[in-house]
Amino acid sequence: GVLLDTSCNKEPIKFTMGSGTVMEAWDRIVSTMRKGEISRFTVPEMYLTGGPSQFLAKLPDDGQEVDYDIELVSVVGIRDVFGDNSVTERIHDDGEEYGISPKTGDELQINYELSLKSGQVLDSKQGMDFRMAGHADNGVYCSKAIQKSLETFKLKSCGTLICRWHHPERSEAADIAHNVPNREEVVIKIQLLEIYEFEDCGKKAFWEEALVLKKAIKPQRCRLCPGFDGTWCKVKILSATGCGQEELL
Repeated sequence: GVLLDTSCNKEPIKFTMGSGTVMEAWDRIVSTMRKGEISRFTVPEMYLTGGPSQFLAKLPDDGQEVDYDIELVSVVGIRDVFGDNSVTERIHDDGEEYGISPKTGDELQINYELSLKSGQVLDSKQGMDFRMAGHADNGVYCSKAIQKSLETFKLKSCGTLICRWHHPERSEAADIAHNVPNREEVVIKIQLLEIYEFEDCGKKAFWEEALVLKKAIKPQRCRLCPGFDGTWCKVKILSATGCGQEELL
């Protein structure tokens, strides 16, 4: 076949699905792909319609079908979080394909950044603890909106929230506390780093139950674990603190 077009040595083609900025055939075939996938699509002439003239002009005029080799470079998912256009979510990286999502009551580790649409950063926290509880403000701006968004995240997911002035969490006091100009849209970037796992050590360690709680800060999902059978182990004590948070080591 004759090469009709390529973007290999150019910037990838960016478009919004269903907006009419490309041929309808592209909307339909790209909707079957996953990020990073490379596929070949054989499209008959009857479906090669619509879209800008610069794409249509390169098609054969003899009714031939066209083979498209397409790589889906990136996807940005868009969602109206509360259904009232007050908070819009954009997912830039959907994280681990088979990862679990946070639920109410979970404790998480996230990256958080609050900025204006101009790019001015107002607050930034890396590796912060975040609790999925309606009453918890977590010391961040629009905590409930972040919690609602995180319910659909998976580990390593990364997204952006556009929080508009009419979102119920926004108030004059909250804006002043976080240096947000009145009625200005803000951008909140979040990344889900970890979902902490909790376990009662009583049964496994042969102690009374509900006295020793384990919080797995960096869980590992592997089958190898020590037991009371002479297993040889090597550990690092990273820290030890008392009730008053004073260092004991």
